[in-house]
Amino acid sequence: MIPFILAALTAAAPPVSPREPLVVTTAWLANHLHDKGLILFHIGDRATRAVYDSVHIPGAQFLAPLSEFSTPRVQGSLVLELPSVATLDSVLESKGISDDSRIVLYYAREYFSPTSRAFFTLEYMGLGGRVSILDGGLEAWQAEGRPVSAQTIPFLSWCCEKLEPAGKKALLLIWDNASWHLSHEVRGWVAAHNRAVKRGEAAGRIVVCPLPSKSPWLNPIEAKWVHGKRRVVEPARLLTMAELEERVYAALGADHAPHLVRLAASQKYLAARRKLRRR
Repeated sequence: MIPFILAALTAAAPPVSPREPLVVTTAWLANHLHDKGLILFHIGDRATRAVYDSVHIPGAQFLAPLSEFSTPRVQGSLVLELPSVATLDSVLESKGISDDSRIVLYYAREYFSPTSRAFFTLEYMGLGGRVSILDGGLEAWQAEGRPVSAQTIPFLSWCCEKLEPAGKKALLLIWDNASWHLSHEVRGWVAAHNRAVKRGEAAGRIVVCPLPSKSPWLNPIEAKWVHGKRRVVEPARLLTMAELEERVYAALGADHAPHLVRLAASQKYLAARRKLRRR
C-alpha cells in the first residue's frame, strides 16, 4: 500500500523548475546579454548614481533597493522596512519584470549589502530561482576588458567630429546586435544628437542600419578582421603593445589617432606577455 501511495504522490507532484545559479560569471553574462527576458540591474543608491551614469554594463538598469524596495523614512519609525506587496509589484512592473524574466544583479565599489537586499526582496516577490548575482561585479567585468556603455558614445562623438572635415554629412552605422549598440543610453544619445543636427547645433547625422540577429556575414567589414589578424599576429610570440598597435594600423591602412579609452584589456595583454616570458 505504501509504495502505491508514494507512486501516486510522485505522479501527482508538479514538475519543479531547476533553480538558476546563485552566482554567474562574467563569461556567462557576456554570452547571455542578448537573451530574451534577461533583465540586468546595476545596484546603487542616490550617492552612487554617478557611477552608473559614468559607466555601466550595456543594457543595465539602475536599481536603488534602499529606496525603491523600502518604505519612506519617517522620523521615529523603523527604517528600511519593506513596503506593501502592491507597492513592490508596481516597482517591478515599472522595471519590466514579468513572470518569465531572468534577472542578474551586479554591484560596483563593493556595494554588497544593497545587492543582498535586492536579491532577497526579489525572492520574496516570487522570483525565487530566477535571480543571480554577477561574480566580481562591475569591476570584474571591466578588468577583463569587456564593453561598457561609456566607450560607445565617445567613439560615436569622435566619428561625427571627423565627418565635416572629410566632406561627409552623415555617418552610416552597420551594426550588429551587440548589447552596447542596443543600450538605452546609446540609442538615446544617437536620437539626441540627430535632433541637435536638425536644429543646426551639431554636425553629422547618424543613420543606424541594424543587422538581423546572428548574421555577421551581412557586414562587409567582418572579413577584414580575419585577414587583418593574419597580417598582425605571430604564432611564435606575443607582440609588444607598440608592435601590436603599429601592425593593426598598417593592416587596416588607417592613420594613427589618439586613444579614446584605455581598456583594462591592455593590462591583461601585458600580464599574459609577462607570464609567457616566465615559462
